[in-house]
Amino acid sequence: MKKLLLLIPISIILCSCPDMGESKYYDYTIENKSGKQITFIPYSDGNILLDKKVILDNNKTLNKSYKEVSFNSGLSMTDVIFNKNISNLSHIEIVFENQKKIIYQQCSASSNCYENPRNIFNPANYDEEKETYSITPEDYQNSTDCNGNCY
Repeated sequence: MKKLLLLIPISIILCSCPDMGESKYYDYTIENKSGKQITFIPYSDGNILLDKKVILDNNKTLNKSYKEVSFNSGLSMTDVIFNKNISNLSHIEIVFENQKKIIYQQCSASSNCYENPRNIFNPANYDEEKETYSITPEDYQNSTDCNGNCY
């Protein structure tokens, strides 16, 4: 009986703890609709990491689902590509068949990330629980020509 009486205050304390928040489920997809094979090349603190590049064929997708609990940060489009395996990710090059490329920079006070809706780092591209980021023929057309020597 004494043990039961001791358990009652403990159970009251445990039951009165605030809710730690609901889990959210994220489902993010990057699709290549550009008409070209693309290569994602990460930069860490401005240094290129060619050994971490990811290739995505035309009409293919990368997908990541993630369950967030209250103490974790959510998912970003860059996590879909690199699975949070790049520390201090500062830039991403999107290279179209080694012909043309776009370089996007991590959002900061000195970058125009927030002004460019196509920047893969822009939080507007991953502010919902289900998102799809499409790389399009317009992205290819708007990219910089590197004369077959993008790497």
